[in-house]
Amino acid sequence: AAETGTPLAEVAGRFGFAPLPAGPHGPPGILCGGMVYCIPRQARHPELAMRLLRAATAPKWLAQVCAETGQLPPRRSVLDALAPVSPFHAETAALLEHAVVRPSAPTYALVSAQLQAMLEGVLTRRWSPAAAVSLTADRISAITGRPLVRG
Repeated sequence: AAETGTPLAEVAGRFGFAPLPAGPHGPPGILCGGMVYCIPRQARHPELAMRLLRAATAPKWLAQVCAETGQLPPRRSVLDALAPVSPFHAETAALLEHAVVRPSAPTYALVSAQLQAMLEGVLTRRWSPAAAVSLTADRISAITGRPLVRG
């Protein structure tokens, strides 16, 4: 919203959200990530920190913050509560049916950058979908060291 100067309430009317298409061996999917909270073991007052964390993640406050900022709440119940009043949250809630959590891999950031470049290349018509997938597969294979299997 900020990048385009679009009011947050109008983002869903201007932009679409969709899962990446299914590959040859699975359903369409989206990658989940999100807010992460922690209390370091070195915290001077861990009990107070936990009270603050509980208050900050209470459904009422999460809903308010996420409605104002367009973030996705880390609680499904809060996302479900926002869906009837927020088209963005409603669309996103529907996409979570096929959501997966990102893999734990040291090369994930590099792989993610290639997937982002692939999507951008297709959306800007720099590459055809087939060319983008082929190029990205080659790059990811080089990054991960895993063999490339062409169908």
